[in-house]
Amino acid sequence: MIDPFTAFAIAQSAVAGIKQAFALGQDIQGVAGDLTKFFDAKDEVFKAIHTSRSDSATAMDLAIKASNLAQQEKEIREYLIYTGQGDIWEDFLFQRNKIMAARKADELRARLAIEKKKKERDEMLELVFWSVFGFLVCGAIISLTFALLV
Repeated sequence: MIDPFTAFAIAQSAVAGIKQAFALGQDIQGVAGDLTKFFDAKDEVFKAIHTSRSDSATAMDLAIKASNLAQQEKEIREYLIYTGQGDIWEDFLFQRNKIMAARKADELRARLAIEKKKKERDEMLELVFWSVFGFLVCGAIISLTFALLV
């Protein structure tokens, strides 16, 4: 994971390349690399915002950068729609949502598996505790019985 400020610079560079390519009349295939860089960098900035435990100034700077990137994404979407390539944007949204849903499902499955293992371990520890406790109680009863018989 790269730092969010470097990611923002990469995103800005990619947007500049996208705008220049669109101005020159290139189609979406001509800017695919820059689009990939933009979205990768945008995701890094948003991850940093959601995981940042930094001071207020840094957090505000990241929030402003995220807002800027969201605006640039909107401009890319509008360009694609206005140039008759809206179907590419719609497919992009579909694929992104599908990937995000799959990732969240995988994370949920992993979290549930961890919780299940923890529960099984706790149950095993409880069983061991009660077994040892029962063994000690039985031993004490047997010892008292022998003491009383002697």
